[in-house]
Amino acid sequence: MVLWEDCRFIVRTEKECQTRHSDLMDLMTLYTTNPITERSVSFWFLAGAAAQMPLFQGGNASGATGSGYFIGTYQPGGLPGVSWDTTYGLVVDFINHGVYIPFPEMVNGWHHIAVSWDGASSSIKVSIDGQFPQGYLYNSGTGGFAALPGGQPFSLGVVPNPAGSVKTRFGVNFGTKLWNTGLDKMNGALDEVRIYSRALTDGEMRLLADTYATATPPALCAGQTTATLSCLVPGANSYQWRNLTTGATIGTSASVSPAITTTTSFEISAVAGACMYKDTLEVLVLTQLQIGNITTTDLSGSFTVSGGLPQVDGSNYSSVTMTLQGNPGVSATLSTAPFGHGETVSFLAPEAGVYMVGVSDAAGCSGTSTITIISTGNSGQDTLPPCIEWQVCLGGTGIDWNDDVIPTSDNGFWCNWGPKFFWWRHPWIPRWILRFLAGKT
Repeated sequence: MVLWEDCRFIVRTEKECQTRHSDLMDLMTLYTTNPITERSVSFWFLAGAAAQMPLFQGGNASGATGSGYFIGTYQPGGLPGVSWDTTYGLVVDFINHGVYIPFPEMVNGWHHIAVSWDGASSSIKVSIDGQFPQGYLYNSGTGGFAALPGGQPFSLGVVPNPAGSVKTRFGVNFGTKLWNTGLDKMNGALDEVRIYSRALTDGEMRLLADTYATATPPALCAGQTTATLSCLVPGANSYQWRNLTTGATIGTSASVSPAITTTTSFEISAVAGACMYKDTLEVLVLTQLQIGNITTTDLSGSFTVSGGLPQVDGSNYSSVTMTLQGNPGVSATLSTAPFGHGETVSFLAPEAGVYMVGVSDAAGCSGTSTITIISTGNSGQDTLPPCIEWQVCLGGTGIDWNDDVIPTSDNGFWCNWGPKFFWWRHPWIPRWILRFLAGKT
């Protein structure tokens, strides 16, 4: 059920068949006529300023955790205590619990925003232009912002409870700024504002965004060659898929799976009744994730990460790890995330050994490499093996003792005749005793 919809300027037949955003509502303040209990929200937004700003608020009668329902934008550097707010993005917050979604294009052009919530669970889904991106959770009770982004649905850790007694507001002057940054009211335009009393399905959110075509996956990792393209238009009775690079028709059903070797754009035309729906989509073919430019000095060093989705869209890698091969419980300390394409990662390993380095991105692509760490100790020499009180070389072949004893950096001696070695940490013991212990008389 649609609880409220502002349709004052919508021409139905024109809107539903072809025109997009012909009915702009330049709104600075918009109230619903009566207090309502919001669940899902859908609207188009055009930013009038590149800034942090509020777009929507419902509930929030008491200021208590979970009692609000806020949607807004954030700007680079607009959030406290994080390093990943390097782009613009979208905020959905229920007071002290929410999610922050990086979206660099938020302040450029029209974008569709939809939030789906069933009113009973602690999870929500958020779509931007019909896509479901990752986001950083915020929970004031467990330390604030998450260090790494997570996928959808977003689990908030609390069941929201926006007050139904408070009127829903769009673009209103709140008197305060989000994190004391940016604007305290919306600067821009809204279109097709809808509020629902139920959760929205993924398909409904895509259709509200005029997004009819989807690809699974939307980006192919190096080595993958097939994506499934699907069209969702209720009541459609004919389809035509076209490769926009070659112009060739590649299918006439609702779903096709063409071979894809390079980044390619596709067009879908679907006919339902008297209307034709068209949509385009692009399937990215990503380069291999790489770990390169490896340097080591004793237990420390660095490497660079590159390729994959961050090379295309400027996002950060989802995960970068460095663990001891054969013992993944031992891991190196890495410089502070996040890491983007071509960035350098510094590390400090707890011990020598062969380490497995892994990197992954939001498209599910991954890459691995190994780094061998050889500790040189404080002297700059290779670390000597552990020494027990004394060892006797066995397997001697008659090599003269005096020619074989060599001083070491820690004032010990070692001999190497045959496959065994002799290492002594007590050079003050007379040499004739050492000869006797080694069977040399």
